[in-house]
Amino acid sequence: MLDEDDVMQVTYLEAALKIATFSDRGEGSFVAWIQRIADNNLRDSIRGLERAKRPDPRKRLADKPPGESYAALVEVMGFTL
Repeated sequence: MLDEDDVMQVTYLEAALKIATFSDRGEGSFVAWIQRIADNNLRDSIRGLERAKRPDPRKRLADKPPGESYAALVEVMGFTL
């Protein structure tokens, strides 16, 4: 789940840590700078969710030799033989 409060918390923390890199270019530049950081953090969060939805290729049973598929299934389920 993606929570906007989490994204903004990371954004404010990152802005505080990087405030020395901000260069004032006139009216609205600070808001634009914060917005760019927030946009990047939102994009990173969405990518993280997309990665979490993909199955782990190491756990694909179809790629295992026939004799190992049962053992792989048991391992994926968290049991030990």
